[in-house]
Amino acid sequence: MIRTGHTGGVAAQRDAAAAGPRPDGPGGAEARGGGARADGRATAEQVLAAAERLFAERGVEAVSLREIAKAAASRNTAVAHYHFGGKEGLVRAIVARRAPALNSRRGALLAQAGDRAVARGHPVPAEDLVRVLVIPLIEELDRGGHYVGFLARLAAERHRAPWVAELDDSSTASFREVSALLARQLPGLDRRRFRHRRDLLVQLVVGALAARDNGEASGEPGLALRAGFTGDLLEAAVGLMLAPAGSDGRDPRRPPGETPGITR
Repeated sequence: MIRTGHTGGVAAQRDAAAAGPRPDGPGGAEARGGGARADGRATAEQVLAAAERLFAERGVEAVSLREIAKAAASRNTAVAHYHFGGKEGLVRAIVARRAPALNSRRGALLAQAGDRAVARGHPVPAEDLVRVLVIPLIEELDRGGHYVGFLARLAAERHRAPWVAELDDSSTASFREVSALLARQLPGLDRRRFRHRRDLLVQLVVGALAARDNGEASGEPGLALRAGFTGDLLEAAVGLMLAPAGSDGRDPRRPPGETPGITR
């Protein structure tokens, strides 16, 4: 289990993260006026940036709240606990901070895919839905920061942190929406197998992106051009979800027992 670094409950951390960083600093900063509130928000942003970087580099479990405070250049060693209630609150706040751009981009890509599908008179094909899921994550490479590395660590530690499963709220709304559409386009996969492949997809994509980001940052020799890398990653993602299913190697886009024919 992830150590939360405080004695409060999970619900308290979840509420703190949902409310966002506290605008006032320790010692009644809110009472000292708008300048103090602005300072408090700036400190909270520094804490989030430091936590995202350290979590990406070493994992959520391995990083202490004191280390995050030091990396954020704060003299208050309890600053992360004060603003976010602990590690769980920090993780939720990092996701919530990044989610609007991802949700917006994924929504735009889904709308474009929908327009193309309407013109053809068919539902959005599974291949396009996989791309809608993955492309916003690939584009994080251009945004800078450490979010893909953070997601890769979070995915790797998911089994040790059951509360991570509760992150599927408004922060991941677009991912859940597109996943539901994709499941309907892959009727040959039962619920268990679909979720397994989707989880593998996330691990593949964020892990590959984190490795690529680290390679570019360290000047790793022999890296393929990014366009080639992202193209291969997209093809691998589509291939994973559309790979033949079952001992009979059926196309997952066809319901079990359907006679092979033209796929949708």
